[in-house]
Amino acid sequence: MSCKNSSISNNSICAIKAANIAISDFSAFIASVTTFLYSALIDSNIVSFGAGATPASGIMVQTVTSNAANYYKILSNKVYLPGGTAANPGLNSNGYYGGISCYNNNSGTIVLTTNSTVANNMVTIGGANLSYGIVANWGPYMNYYYNSILVTNTNTSSGGFYLMAYTPAASINVQNNSAYNIGGGYAYMIYSGYAATTYWGTVNNNNWISTG
Repeated sequence: MSCKNSSISNNSICAIKAANIAISDFSAFIASVTTFLYSALIDSNIVSFGAGATPASGIMVQTVTSNAANYYKILSNKVYLPGGTAANPGLNSNGYYGGISCYNNNSGTIVLTTNSTVANNMVTIGGANLSYGIVANWGPYMNYYYNSILVTNTNTSSGGFYLMAYTPAASINVQNNSAYNIGGGYAYMIYSGYAATTYWGTVNNNNWISTG
């Protein structure tokens, strides 16, 4: 049995302590549906935490892609994390944490038929822990369009977009996004190990502003 076109839509999720929207490995959907999942949609949700909360992420998708039909869409959500995220676990753990975190463990061995899309989301990140607005960690076959990020986080290593590219070439598109970091950190970051321009598709018309 497969689970196609599942969605989390039009919810308001407010919490004092960590709790978030998560799709993990596309084999569990909110830790309750243990079936194969694809064409997933997370849209028009409000995810808001108290200033003292430091969740791993507001919205997190972790996928292990084993089928060419696996893709998802994160659209028109509002994520407000005034306390930032929990301390980031680092590259060799479960990926970096952010307001929206996309961790795709696809090394290019599966050619996907459709890019996943993260678009029209609004993310605000505060606090002092190392935090990011949107994290694309080891994620080929991705589109990032029309997202808006405000970073008030005071950690000067924090950033708005943190993007890593992975094979195949030209499979990540970043267009018409805005990130404004007023906390002294970065607006846009690329992991140095995967910064080769051959990994990127179209990167155009983005606004990256930082006071750092």
